[in-house]
Amino acid sequence: MPVSAYRCGGVEYQIGLGFRDGVVECSASTETESVAFTASIEDLALAAGVVDLRGRVSYSARNLKQLRKSLLGQAEYVRLVHPFLAGPAAEGLMRQAGARQWSKGAER
Repeated sequence: MPVSAYRCGGVEYQIGLGFRDGVVECSASTETESVAFTASIEDLALAAGVVDLRGRVSYSARNLKQLRKSLLGQAEYVRLVHPFLAGPAAEGLMRQAGARQWSKGAER
């Protein structure tokens, strides 16, 4: 899956495009002194309370119209969630969103 990454305010966002499955996915990663976290942008938006229902963002990328819709929706979630992830509440939000976690030094 080809991935593009962007880092801002201590948070790295990764956008992946699955050609075989026809999906686009966005995740966010952040680190503390001892732990690295990664979670999907939808899970983070739900945990932050900026959206109230799962499934309001598209993941489909089977054609250009669907890809555009998915990218725009997921980018909106990034805009809503970023202030929480760039601040002191990032670790708690990641844990609440069920983020995958690794001890620093362990491979991701």
